[in-house]
Amino acid sequence: MRLLNQQQNIKAQISKFFQITALFWITKVLIITFGETRGDVLSILLILGYLCRELHFSIFTNRIYTSLRLLPVQPWVQGWVIF
Repeated sequence: MRLLNQQQNIKAQISKFFQITALFWITKVLIITFGETRGDVLSILLILGYLCRELHFSIFTNRIYTSLRLLPVQPWVQGWVIF
């Protein structure tokens, strides 16, 4: 009986692992797709060029870095990163 419970536990853990892995890859693909689309909109459709896009990216990266350095998490900083 104990062996059966251990086998069920292992199966549940493996199943959970695959669910988390699938969720990771789906999230990664969506983030990359939206990031590339944002870059295209800034550089091509709005005719701002790559320099403006890189400036926007560096500001966004700086905001993320600043928000991660501030502990505990402060909601107004998280909102500042997004906008």
